[in-house]
Amino acid sequence: MKLFKSLFGLPDESIEEDNQGIAWIHIQSVADLDQLESGRASRPQILFKHSTSCGLSSMMLRRFEKRWESVGHLADFYYLDLIAHRGVSNEVAQRYGVRHQSPQ
Repeated sequence: MKLFKSLFGLPDESIEEDNQGIAWIHIQSVADLDQLESGRASRPQILFKHSTSCGLSSMMLRRFEKRWESVGHLADFYYLDLIAHRGVSNEVAQRYGVRHQSPQ
């Protein structure tokens, strides 16, 4: 199943430990985005907006994971599938001024 998840970008858990050592917290609702917001005071919050239909976005996700694997414990890492959760992606654009552009 892990193979299919990695090939097709199908997350099935709210927190997933990947091979690179980053524990991704999946954003699926505006309430999840509020959780990210509330954590800002205690430690860095990093959000990766991923387009699961874009090969370039997938490549950048892998590069991101490799670059951050050694410091993954220093921040909270959030993952947003912007295809599946377009409304949440739009809310990110409104709150933070980060529009969808591939890769993000």
